Amino acid sequence: MKKILTAGAFLFSFCRLFFCNDTSIQHVNGGNEYIINKSEKISIESELLEIRLYENFYSVSVDYVFRNEGETETLSVGFPETEYRYITKDIAESEKIRNFKTSVNNNETKYQIVNADILIAENRQETISKFYAKEIVFSGHDITKVHVEYDTSYNRNTGGGSFCIADYLIGSAVCWKNIDNLTMKIYLCEDSYYLDKPHFEDLMNNNIPQKISVTNDRQTRMLELEYKNLNVELSTKVIIPIQNDKYDVFGLPWDYNFEFFEYPEYVMELLTDSQLRKARNLIYAFHGYEFKDKNLQNFFNEKPWYRANRNFSESLFNENEKKNLQKIIKTEKRQKLF
Repeated sequence: MKKILTAGAFLFSFCRLFFCNDTSIQHVNGGNEYIINKSEKISIESELLEIRLYENFYSVSVDYVFRNEGETETLSVGFPETEYRYITKDIAESEKIRNFKTSVNNNETKYQIVNADILIAENRQETISKFYAKEIVFSGHDITKVHVEYDTSYNRNTGGGSFCIADYLIGSAVCWKNIDNLTMKIYLCEDSYYLDKPHFEDLMNNNIPQKISVTNDRQTRMLELEYKNLNVELSTKVIIPIQNDKYDVFGLPWDYNFEFFEYPEYVMELLTDSQLRKARNLIYAFHGYEFKDKNLQNFFNEKPWYRANRNFSESLFNENEKKNLQKIIKTEKRQKLF
C-alpha cells in the first residue's frame, strides 16, 4: 500500500506541551527566573491524572499525594507551563492554561505566575516558560495532598483537519525523590473522538503500564492506565493523539496502521458503535471495495486514497488486517449484548 509513513515522527514534530507535573522550584542565583529544585526526602506516593477530551478543549485534573520522609519543610512548588521557542505569540497565547485552580490538603491555595526558561528538549527547543507557583508546608514524616485543575486548547498544528494532540509532561517531577504510583484516566467526552495509537503501552516513553483497562458503558468512554515506580527524565511525557471520526477512522494517508500493526483489543473497546462500523469497513475500503451502503460509499469516496477495485478480494488482506478485523467484529458482537 502507498500509505506507509508512520505517525510517530509526525507527532513529535508538532506537539506542544500545556500541562505538566507539579515541581519544586527556586530562584536562579542573581536573576528573577525560577529553576527546578531537587528534594531527596519527598516523593509522590500516588498521582491521579484525569484528562477529559471535549470538542474544542480538554480539561485536566491532577491529585497528588506527597510523602515526606524527613523533617517539616516549606517549599515553593510550581505547576509548569511550556512552549516552543519558535512559536508565534498569537498561537502561544491562544493555547495557554485557563481557569487554573489549586488546593493543598483540600484548602484552595493562592498562586502567582513566575517566569522560567528551562530547556526540556534541545532538538525541539521546548521550554518551561513559567510556573503557577505556591508555597507548600510538607509536614515531617507525613503526607500532603495537592490538587490542580485547569482547561487548555488542543494542539491542532498537525497538518490534518481531524488530527489534534493532548499531552502531559511527566518529567517535571524529576525534582521529587520518585513517583511510586501513577493512575491516568483519559475520558472521551466528545462522541466523534477516538484515540489513534496502535500500542498504548508506549504512551509514555520508557514506562510500561502494569494495567490497562477500558470503560465503555454508552455513558462513559474511558481508558485507564496504571504505572508503578516511574522512570522519568525532564523530557518524559505523555502524548495523546486524537482523531475525529467525522473525517477519518484509522485511515489518514500517513497512518493506516491496520496494515502494519495488530491493535490491542482495548483500542477497539473504546470505540463507539459507529466508529467500529467505519473501522471494520475501512479495511475493505483500503483495498478498493465498492459499498452498497451509499453513506459508507460517500464517506470513503471523499478520501484521497480511495480507489475502487473491481478485482477486490478478501485475499488482499494481510495478517495484521485480518487480526484487526476479527477484533473489531468481536467487539461489535460483545457491545450488542449490552
